[in-house]
Amino acid sequence: MTQFPMARQGSEWDIGTLDPVEVLLEYDAPLVFTFRDVSGSLGLAYLSEPEPGGSTLYLLVPISDSLLSEIVQGLLPIRRAFNDRVWVASVDESGQVTQLVCENASDLASRYLPSESLRIFSKSA
Repeated sequence: MTQFPMARQGSEWDIGTLDPVEVLLEYDAPLVFTFRDVSGSLGLAYLSEPEPGGSTLYLLVPISDSLLSEIVQGLLPIRRAFNDRVWVASVDESGQVTQLVCENASDLASRYLPSESLRIFSKSA
């Protein structure tokens, strides 16, 4: 498993299984998608990098409907959602979160975060 730099153990967020609700961007697999946590709250997931052994490293954030709408419309880059507290999740092939740590986005290496120019553009635009 990738050892995440400066990872702090523990998290207050119960994700459960990371199942996409709506895939916003994909290339061979969902890269950016929404999900619901155990309590039903909306979250946004970004596939940061695959890990050896079939696990995948995702960045997760809770997201409001209004911020999600602006991102989906291409008005804001995806990275805007990942500018504060970010949950770093190791997820196995079944979608089960096996490790979850909370970080400040400013403490993460930029290679783990979405590109500052990455946007979603509507097919109808």
